[in-house]
Amino acid sequence: MKQFKAILSVFLLVTIVFLGSRPSGKLPPLGNFISPFTGFWQNAEDNHAFKNENIQLKGLHDKVDIIFDEHLIPHIYAQNEHDLYLAQGYITAKFRLWQMEIQTMSAAGRISELVGAKTIDIDKYARRTGMVYGAKKSVALMEKNPALKELLDAYTNGINQYIDNLNNATLPFEYKLLNYRPEKWSTLQTGLLLKKMAENLTAMEHDIEHSNALELFGEDAFNMLYKPYWDEQDPIIPKGTVYTKSTPNDSTSSLTSMGSEHINLKNYTEKSANEWNEVEADYLLGSNNWAISGSKTKSGKPMLCNDPHLKLSLPSIWFQIHLCCPAYNVCGASLPGAPGVISGFNDHIAWGVTNAGRDVRDWYQITFRDSTENEYLLDHKWVPVEKVIEKIVVKGGKTIYDTVRYAHQGPVVYDKNFNQFNKTNLALRWTAHDESEEMLTFNQLNKAKNLADYFEAITHYACPAQNFVFASKQGDIAIQQQGKFPIEKKNQPIFIQDGSATENDVTTYIPFKDNPHIVNPARGFVSSANQHPTDTTYPYPYAGLFEYFRNRRINDFLAGLQQAEISDMKRLQQDNFNLMAKEILPKMLATISSVKKNDQENKIYRALANWNYTNNAELLAPVYFEIWKDTFKKILWDEFYNHKIPLQVPEDITLVHFINDPIISTFYDIQRTEKKEDLSDLLLLSFSNACEKINALKVTNWSNYKATTIDYLLPNMLAFSRMNVYCGGNKGIVNATSKVNGPSWRMIVEMTDDIHAEAIYPAGQSGNPGSRYYDDMITDWAAGKYYEVWHSAVISDMKKHAQLIIQLHP
Repeated sequence: MKQFKAILSVFLLVTIVFLGSRPSGKLPPLGNFISPFTGFWQNAEDNHAFKNENIQLKGLHDKVDIIFDEHLIPHIYAQNEHDLYLAQGYITAKFRLWQMEIQTMSAAGRISELVGAKTIDIDKYARRTGMVYGAKKSVALMEKNPALKELLDAYTNGINQYIDNLNNATLPFEYKLLNYRPEKWSTLQTGLLLKKMAENLTAMEHDIEHSNALELFGEDAFNMLYKPYWDEQDPIIPKGTVYTKSTPNDSTSSLTSMGSEHINLKNYTEKSANEWNEVEADYLLGSNNWAISGSKTKSGKPMLCNDPHLKLSLPSIWFQIHLCCPAYNVCGASLPGAPGVISGFNDHIAWGVTNAGRDVRDWYQITFRDSTENEYLLDHKWVPVEKVIEKIVVKGGKTIYDTVRYAHQGPVVYDKNFNQFNKTNLALRWTAHDESEEMLTFNQLNKAKNLADYFEAITHYACPAQNFVFASKQGDIAIQQQGKFPIEKKNQPIFIQDGSATENDVTTYIPFKDNPHIVNPARGFVSSANQHPTDTTYPYPYAGLFEYFRNRRINDFLAGLQQAEISDMKRLQQDNFNLMAKEILPKMLATISSVKKNDQENKIYRALANWNYTNNAELLAPVYFEIWKDTFKKILWDEFYNHKIPLQVPEDITLVHFINDPIISTFYDIQRTEKKEDLSDLLLLSFSNACEKINALKVTNWSNYKATTIDYLLPNMLAFSRMNVYCGGNKGIVNATSKVNGPSWRMIVEMTDDIHAEAIYPAGQSGNPGSRYYDDMITDWAAGKYYEVWHSAVISDMKKHAQLIIQLHP
């Protein structure tokens, strides 16, 4: 019996080892994954990370010192710029390699290689929108600049030397989980990262939805629902600014009524309206930046602030870093996978960015000659398409071959083989397809010393368009909306265009010097919060998605400042005042004030009547307002939810006007009822319905209802996410923290002789879920705390903060 048990034990052990060395479906080999020697246990940080090290790297010209402070922020001291970038690549890969690779694989349409067939359509979309196409052209341009190419190559070399030094034990956790190994890095992957950012920040046009709305509702209703400019807008460049125009054109400004020239796309979709509206829910979350002059500060020196609002994630989109060499000393937020600092400061200047919101994607309907789709109509002739066969490898499935056709405008994204738009043939013209050299912009900003350097640096920047705010020790402040903006004909940016005529092509662009900008304004500050860049007198037509509430709150706050200190900047970045609520709630309450209510309805009514319009985390009144507003919105815009076609629900500023300035409109009428409802009816019904929803809730405060979540990059891995982060704010509020989006980086810089800066972001420096530095900043970020940014160019000063020191040697 004992002998049998021994034999059985050996047999089971051999079976486990045998099976454990082979993958099962989408799972990694179990034996390898749980091995105490090479498995996920080795990713616990105490096993091999955070020890002082001396590392030899090929290609270094001199020794590099890297000092990590208490938050694992690397302070890299090199003797030359080449070594600085090589070291940045190595250290960024050490803490964020998998994040870097998964983001670029997403841009390249290669996620199915890792997770299987469920992401095939996502990969097809990435290929068909031309991100690889655009990245290759941008990389080719950047590599024509010998100095820039050397730095990009150095950064790539650093990443690859880290990859070369990995073994089965030190391989990041996600590679073990997904059972693959990292590829060698290339400059193309840096280009792909930039195109992925371009997609995140520019893929928000509504050409299809607008075409459908015009067909459904008519021109008069369309111009009312999608008014391009409301008078309460407080633009980036103050109203009344006189603009010059370098390039004559016959365009009519797009900040007027839109007219009716369009391609009819009615019924060209298989998605429901509700699906489309969910996708668009957070488009206007946006970002904030501003700079105030020394005339408004206690120190007499300018201050600059930036808090870009993006989807919150673990690991964070940002990696904080300090880069120091004899040529410059720069600190701030970097993008893992791209060299340099994106938002930050050096010994002379500070800068920050927000999204411009301008529409730089145009769609063209293509007419193919026949079912072969080999030729398309152009100026009364049949011309050949260019074909690119995309090979999509699918984990656990058959390889997919997808033929993408390119018209002269760009790739045909939707056709009979990819029919999200019911076999409508739509080609995409996007400025991200063009060659550009954004990395040169940030390299020059990193070393800029004055206003002239700032303007020179941003001339190289094209896409995604950004509002670059600036402040300097010399006392200057400035802002420019920078990007490559098409000179559009009337209606071109908002409707599908006829792709059979070259007269509809975009062929000219606004000169960079005519992009909206201002230097040292009399009011003593510059700011942007994704609002319109200009008033209606700007001579070039443009369209886009623009914010109407945060910008006014910020500008009112800044206008009233005198003797400002850093504490004032913190207060503004975390401001939870709900301007939209202030502008509509009094009318909503007054309309139902005399209506008989039950006890619960009276309780909710009184709470709203006594509310101070702040979306603070601990309050319940913001919950009541949000539910009532959303309920009213869905009743008012029921026409948009009852069609099986994509439609853009009107923006919240339109909702404000429909409540405060009632007009004769069929949209007040509820389609499913026989009665002809008016505004009062809708407010009464929505309040009653909202109260029922509130009574069914089990939430105790606004934070609990909003349930801000910082998701891990792999879906459905809740153990590696941070759920229900306790914080206030919301969309349309300066502290624009919603369920999944929010201030991804908060930075405040005071341009005193010895620059003082504070910053924080909602994650941690390490991308390893097994590290104590994985999410260590989130609680402080949610509580409104900041960390001082250490930035001395003297290495002995930094050693006072050292938690870890790594030396790199040639």
